[in-house]
Amino acid sequence: MGMTIEEAIKEIESITVVTDEKQALAFALAVHTMKKYQMIQADYENRLKADLVAMLTEIQLEIAEKFNDRPFSYNHHQRTEFYRDIDEVIQQKIDKLKEGA
Repeated sequence: MGMTIEEAIKEIESITVVTDEKQALAFALAVHTMKKYQMIQADYENRLKADLVAMLTEIQLEIAEKFNDRPFSYNHHQRTEFYRDIDEVIQQKIDKLKEGA
């Protein structure tokens, strides 16, 4: 697997000696399939990034909401409680994702 899809496409497209129409169609299909795979892969990665951004934004909003419910000056116990609340928000998101897997 030392060749990227782009390199494979270039290699196939550089072949100038094609023995028959069947071979030409096979090459064209191979190139088309590789390009389609690249588009599917790019779409998947974009959707994954969008999902992660949405999830992190949701976590950020929930943390801000919890922070706004707290008094301005924190003592050690209050900070510890706040950090536990943040951890709980994140753990809930992780558990929700695990349920869907």
